[in-house]
Amino acid sequence: MDYSVKGITFTRDQLELVRLSEIVENSISSGHLFTFVKERPFLLLRAGDFVDQDFLEKYQARGVESLYILKVSSEQDLRKFKSLFTKFKTSKTELEKRRVKDELIKVFADDFWKHSDKSFLSFVQACFEQFYNLPEEVVTSLQDSSTTLYSRALLSSSLSVMNCVIHSIHDLNFVSDVYNAAFLMDCSLGMKEDFSYFLKVACEKERSVPGDGIAFLRNRSDLDELIKFQEHPNLSADLATKYSESFFNPEVSELIRFHHERADGTGFPNGYKYSAIAESDTLLMFGDYVTPFEEHIFKSSDGKEIVKENFMRLLRQVEKSQLPIKNSMDLWQQAMKWAINIGTLDQSEVA
Repeated sequence: MDYSVKGITFTRDQLELVRLSEIVENSISSGHLFTFVKERPFLLLRAGDFVDQDFLEKYQARGVESLYILKVSSEQDLRKFKSLFTKFKTSKTELEKRRVKDELIKVFADDFWKHSDKSFLSFVQACFEQFYNLPEEVVTSLQDSSTTLYSRALLSSSLSVMNCVIHSIHDLNFVSDVYNAAFLMDCSLGMKEDFSYFLKVACEKERSVPGDGIAFLRNRSDLDELIKFQEHPNLSADLATKYSESFFNPEVSELIRFHHERADGTGFPNGYKYSAIAESDTLLMFGDYVTPFEEHIFKSSDGKEIVKENFMRLLRQVEKSQLPIKNSMDLWQQAMKWAINIGTLDQSEVA
């Protein structure tokens, strides 16, 4: 029998029993968790949702010993990425770090560029476990206030990790700071209050065609929404200062202020031109531009969609010479082409 619950389709045979005691607290769920009432499935947590203490205690108090899980991420893939991060961390020399970097790029490209049967959730989990340093209140508040902003934070921050790797940034403390800055990048849009429908529309328009989001809100003549949208890089960066102790280098959170700037000075909130934007200022932009403003429901084969297909969609939507991330986009193309060993193909065939 086929079931469909909140966009998740499955059969009873695909579900596995998982003991409540085996579900790790303060972790990212590896699958969708269900219970059944009179043969009807009820979704308790989605794959990718944060598992907090309250969730586990709620069902422990009810005497629940097991739940049903529809697995999405692969334990083997999760261990693979965690092992690579550990190798990065324990490498003694620059040469060793470069070799691990090459290995990580090859694995990443194979899973999420060349093939289409891997879930990006495994990489998301590995990044969260390795790099997330913010208080629990950040992830729970974002998850409770907006599933769109929450799932997008997971994706964009994980892509920012890989962007650092592709930029040959080998200091994992700095990479951790970039991850957490990316996680907070859009938090002022919804962590403390509702993320409105019109703000969501404006964000997606701006991501797809820079300038369209601002124009959309100006036409709506809602000054409060327009100011919140224009100032959200500054507002989010200001909020990040509250969590400065979570950063090895607190100044990295200042990168949040730049993630909507443009090479020609038409970006916001400060209108910096290319000459005023350093390469490091653009590290958060890649994940921001590549990741759509929509709720993502993790599934077992979404990796290629999240990485390659969204990247290629960005190439089609935007003239990359207008963007400060032009160099990042070129580096990603070169790295993916090299990693999957297809140098004999035309550039158009590999994006």
